Amino acid sequence: DAYERLYLDSGFTATDDAHIAILAGGTVGGGTTVNWMTSIPIPDRVRAEWEEQHGVTGIASPRFKQDLNEVLREVGAQPSEKIPPKDAALIRGAEGRDWGAEKIQMNRAECGDCGTCPFGCKRGSKQSTLRLHLPQALESGAHLIPDCKAERLIISNGTVRGAVTTCGTRAGAPRTLEIIAPQVVVSGGALRTPLLLRRSGLTHPAIGQNLRLHPVTLAAGIFPEKIEMWRGTMQAAKSEEFIEPMEDRNGYIIESAPGHPGLLSLGIPWTSRDEHQRLMKLAPYIAPFLAIAKDDGGGRVSETRSGFAKIEYRTTPRDERTLRAALGSLVRMAEAAGASEVIAAGSPPVSWRRRDGVEAFQVLQRRLTRFDFSPNRGTVFSAHQMGTARMGSDPVDHACDPFGRVRSSSRPRATDPHGGIVKGLYVADGSLFPTALGVNPMITILALAKRVARTILKDA
Repeated sequence: DAYERLYLDSGFTATDDAHIAILAGGTVGGGTTVNWMTSIPIPDRVRAEWEEQHGVTGIASPRFKQDLNEVLREVGAQPSEKIPPKDAALIRGAEGRDWGAEKIQMNRAECGDCGTCPFGCKRGSKQSTLRLHLPQALESGAHLIPDCKAERLIISNGTVRGAVTTCGTRAGAPRTLEIIAPQVVVSGGALRTPLLLRRSGLTHPAIGQNLRLHPVTLAAGIFPEKIEMWRGTMQAAKSEEFIEPMEDRNGYIIESAPGHPGLLSLGIPWTSRDEHQRLMKLAPYIAPFLAIAKDDGGGRVSETRSGFAKIEYRTTPRDERTLRAALGSLVRMAEAAGASEVIAAGSPPVSWRRRDGVEAFQVLQRRLTRFDFSPNRGTVFSAHQMGTARMGSDPVDHACDPFGRVRSSSRPRATDPHGGIVKGLYVADGSLFPTALGVNPMITILALAKRVARTILKDA
């Protein structure tokens, strides 16, 4: 029930070739309502890249660093006092390989470590937009209209005038509501923001382009002791040992991967009924690890005739090298943590059992250097979508200016009173990212919202 109500397309979204399964929030509060609370700011290296290569003025400045720190403080980001067994295994495996590992900061207060974060927070401990920012807005006079779809923006003479919406879409008998406003902020996420901009008649060629997905690869260790991945803090530990890019690959970050037994049953690559049953019986002893890759691969989002998002995305050879390296790291980590069996997710999966010995493990590692990440072979997920209305200084390559103002086209007419900018229209979500981050994006999105808010006040 939570997946149907809280996630985009009831939690079953994927790229058009079914290669990458996608999870995205689709409720009040967006991704902050359902995410795993991992709070990591944008790396300084990526901030420099955005400013130097994309002209995002001030993003590498102390002022934006202050925004990031303010967000971390506002959401109460702090490491967990309790380390669940799956995260203890990650730390143990990293230390066994002489890799760095540390606790993850999470946006929470008085958390009960109940493990239900992906289904909303039943205790109200998660310091999400739903808990923090929307109540503040309501206290200041804002109105919140849930179960409401933004159909199109009202734009005339290069100025936004409001929006046309359809409300009550889940309850039946929907009605049209026209909202008049001198300033409009679009925050539909990278899979919906570009569709709204297109439906509103904006023709900038970068709208819907440059999709980044942070492709995720997975491996799991089966341990002698109980792990129960579904209990406790969702993600309490990470390793940034491989976060820096290399000549032949991008960087990636390693984190623990929680999972509900029902999700595990769907995520286990199918080989046979007996093998699936065996692994489900071992579920309490499984500790999954994931790696989030900073991707180069481009994609685009468009709207189908039935109103759904068509997500086209292809990994590049460099992305696939990154995923292979990441999968190899996950397997080595699980082995060093003491797993009796290690499984690299794929179709078919690749596995090793400790009783097979060291030589067999070396064979596994060599196989992973050739692992097939072509569509429907390598298992790839995405929980972070970015870049489909990216910001920057180039009016041709960037759909928004460096401060979130939306460009109507790449070549404005000489008579355009606003130089190609739609007056009063802004984007404030992950769509703005010029590139992928390589880390969980929530803190960066919230900090960008502060930056866009200052721009709105300045323009008012």
